[in-house]
Amino acid sequence: MHELMFYYMGRVRPMWEITWFFLLHGACLVVEIGIKKVVKDRCRLPRVIATLMTVGFVMVTGFWLFFPQFLRCKANVRGLYEYALAGAFAKDVVNRVVKLGNFGHSDWNVPSQGLYTLMIKE
Repeated sequence: MHELMFYYMGRVRPMWEITWFFLLHGACLVVEIGIKKVVKDRCRLPRVIATLMTVGFVMVTGFWLFFPQFLRCKANVRGLYEYALAGAFAKDVVNRVVKLGNFGHSDWNVPSQGLYTLMIKE
C-alpha cells in the first residue's frame, strides 16, 4: 500500500524500501514482545535507555529506508512549492481585505506597523 502511494506521488518505480521498513519494524516488535515474555520482570532496562534505543532505531531505519523515497519522488520540493503557493494566497487575501477596508477612499492611510487603525489625512 505504501509503495503504491509513493508511486502515485512521484511516478517512480517502486524500490520496496518502504515495505522493508515496515516489515523490519514488525519483525523487531515480535522479537521484542517475545523477549519481554521470556524475561518478564527479572531484567528491565531503565525507561530512559529503552526510549533512547527505540528512538534511535526508528531514526536509523527511517533515514536508511523511509526518507530516501521522499527524496526520490521530490516530495520536499513539492511541499516547499505548496507552502509558497499558500503564502502567496494568504498575501493576496490580506491585500484584498485591506483594499476593502478602505471603502474606496484614497485619502485613508493604513499604517504598516503597530495597530492597524485607519487614520484620516487632514
